[in-house]
Amino acid sequence: MRRIIIASALAVMFVALGPGSAQAQDGEEYAPPKVAILDEFHEVIYVLWHQAWPSKDYQEMKELLPQVQEFVEKIEAYELPHQLHEKEGKWREAVAGLRQAAEDYKKAAAEDNDKALLNAVEDLHAQFEALTRVVRPKLRELEEFHTVLYYIYHYYMPEKNVEKLRSASLKLAERAQTLVDASLPRRLKDVEKEFRSAAGSLKQAADDLVKVAAGDDVAKMDEAVETVHSRYEEVVSVLDPEHDSH
Repeated sequence: MRRIIIASALAVMFVALGPGSAQAQDGEEYAPPKVAILDEFHEVIYVLWHQAWPSKDYQEMKELLPQVQEFVEKIEAYELPHQLHEKEGKWREAVAGLRQAAEDYKKAAAEDNDKALLNAVEDLHAQFEALTRVVRPKLRELEEFHTVLYYIYHYYMPEKNVEKLRSASLKLAERAQTLVDASLPRRLKDVEKEFRSAAGSLKQAADDLVKVAAGDDVAKMDEAVETVHSRYEEVVSVLDPEHDSH
């Protein structure tokens, strides 16, 4: 059986750096958050689902079980990056589904029940995909916008860090324009009209924030940030009606 070698240490996971860190202070690039543990687990899932399962290699399925169990434990202990905190509830639900699938997998392997083993691996793959969908952005350009807004809304404005707010507002306006220009994937074409309207309103709010941030009225800055945040939530609700507002 091809053994899977995970080059990176499983205990080392991506941790989103807050603006109080040296990285943020020296010039945060506002990179969208990643959930590296899923990429690592996918290496096991790939072999299990695309090689062992279609060839009905029951022995390899059983040999992969310890790695699956180890990853499930790592995922259960994993804390999402701060930028994804609004997805925590759905993440935990999906993790619970993954845990149950792994338990069914373990039971089928212990009982040498080939049919149950095939079903369990199929369910495990489905649960992994469900978990991935929780943190996969509906639209890349919207996630990139949110990454900047996150710092503004949760750090720069509450701390009244006007210098950082001014700089970030310029980046926010740039990403708002990129969002306006974005092409929706086919699965979202039915909300094209609503998206264009909401994205346009968001762009206007982001431009207004740039103008306000150039002044000295902190109260108006706070109002402008709240408006941007509200317009952002409107765009999100168009693309993902089940989104948990933060």
